[in-house]
Amino acid sequence: MKAAGYFLAGLLLGLLLEGGLLFFWVQRDGIHVVLEAEPLREAVRIQIQEEVAQKLPQVLAQVRQQVPEKVAAQVDKELGETTFTLYGVRVDLPASATAGVRQKLKEEITKEFQRELDQLDVMAMATQWADEATVAVETLMRREMGDWSVSWELFPGLTLPVFVDMR
Repeated sequence: MKAAGYFLAGLLLGLLLEGGLLFFWVQRDGIHVVLEAEPLREAVRIQIQEEVAQKLPQVLAQVRQQVPEKVAAQVDKELGETTFTLYGVRVDLPASATAGVRQKLKEEITKEFQRELDQLDVMAMATQWADEATVAVETLMRREMGDWSVSWELFPGLTLPVFVDMR
């Protein structure tokens, strides 16, 4: 029975000593957390692609509704006064004479904008934007987290440094 007590005391002392050395080593060198960039990059890319693919059609629908109004305003602005000069004489055309031309021009420009909007490949745009945004996010994270460290307070007055590395 006495031998078992000595054995348990020695085992306990050894475990405490090993735990203390391990804690001293961790406190001195800190804890290193490694973030793998590839899974993070892929998750960001997929999330951005899904968001763009979902919201871009809504934005395009709003643009589609605004096109006729914007085209009409721009045509009216550009064709404010319709005049031409013939042999040095300035000829002003009455608004009634140009109304049909203005209307036809507005219709054709609106149709062309609508055709262009119809031809947009939403998924291709979503993929392209997601790829570009992913590169930007990864660059930002690498720059911001390159030398990132935090202190983790275990007990009051006892902290462990934690270093985050991104690969």
